[in-house]
Amino acid sequence: MKFANLILDSNKGMENIGDWVQIFAIERLYQYMNVKYKEVIRIKISEISSYNGEYVILPINYPFYGYYNLSPKIIPVFLGISILHNSAAEGLKMKNFQPVGCRDYHTWKELTKVKIEAYISGCLTITFPKRTISSPKQKIIFIVDVSDKIYEKIPYEIKNSAKRLTHVYYEKECLGEERAREQYKLYEKEANLVITSRIHCAQPCLAMGIPVVFICEVCSFRYDVLRPYIPVYTLDKIDEVNWYPAILDLEEEKKLMLRNAANRVIDVWKKYEDICSISDFYNRTKPIEGKLDSVWAFQKYIMDRWKKKDSFLYCLWGITQAAESIYEWIVKEYPNAILDMVIDAKRADLFHGIKPKTIDKIENYKSVIFVTAGSANPVAVDIFNKYNIKNYVICYNGKYIVNGEENTY
Repeated sequence: MKFANLILDSNKGMENIGDWVQIFAIERLYQYMNVKYKEVIRIKISEISSYNGEYVILPINYPFYGYYNLSPKIIPVFLGISILHNSAAEGLKMKNFQPVGCRDYHTWKELTKVKIEAYISGCLTITFPKRTISSPKQKIIFIVDVSDKIYEKIPYEIKNSAKRLTHVYYEKECLGEERAREQYKLYEKEANLVITSRIHCAQPCLAMGIPVVFICEVCSFRYDVLRPYIPVYTLDKIDEVNWYPAILDLEEEKKLMLRNAANRVIDVWKKYEDICSISDFYNRTKPIEGKLDSVWAFQKYIMDRWKKKDSFLYCLWGITQAAESIYEWIVKEYPNAILDMVIDAKRADLFHGIKPKTIDKIENYKSVIFVTAGSANPVAVDIFNKYNIKNYVICYNGKYIVNGEENTY
């Protein structure tokens, strides 16, 4: 089992370098944990469903606003996630990997609605190291991705000497991880003040000790992540903006967040290390693609007698795993077949819309009965003789009986 981190797809026609910095935050966590980053497996976000390498621990500090399914080879540690709706939790298996760190109150509220243990964690991009060297070059004001309406309202003496930048690039301008690292290094070396509408411009800059003014046209739930640190100004409140904010001291908060994140990752590693090692051992050899015991006999009986489009009635005796398996197979392979009776004296709940009946109700039943309850196998033939049942299949101990004739499988 190894550690992993996400990586963005390189063939996109558009990229937001703020997506990269969220991934860099996990790299920073690994540095804190003394994990050799060269040995960390990188997994494309588009491949988190299909990943089939060795088992990995994947700390996640990233928003998931689409629908994703998580590969069984990925063991996630949700450190700072944001979602729109709790329906995203199922594919990401959040119930299996609680607690979930939520960047914002909205995400926390959505997950607690569906009884997922969650806490508001913020985003790990606030844990970047503070710049330690003061340089004469640190005198530039960067205005990053603010709208023209906001730009017009910035005091002239500020914007007159400022540089306007963006975090969003298109087509040939997309340079991926390299550009993202260069741009954040630029802020570190030269910024005196950053004015932005981008969370992942504001947070790393705050962490580095750069004063930040965050201003947007319309407030989003996502901006909740900034509330402990700086005001979130909107266009209608622009007269309240402090254009000369102070440098924040966040070192204690950083230590707490990094310690919590590291402890969560280590706890998950300890929990799954032996489990994954055992599973890897058995996965080294190719699995046997064998038939499902018992179910195969029912399938063979059906395939020998009916074509795919034929219509026939059948009864299942026993609400069991075998019953579920054969029912699903028939629905898929023989869509015109109809389950018209279920026998089970111990179950009262509906089985795919059918209320179970007692065994005496099968007297003179004309269609086929599949005996899927192991407890019924020893007595089934006698009962069928009693009630004059001619069509049936019984499976047990490597044998199956079809209409009174015993076979092996």
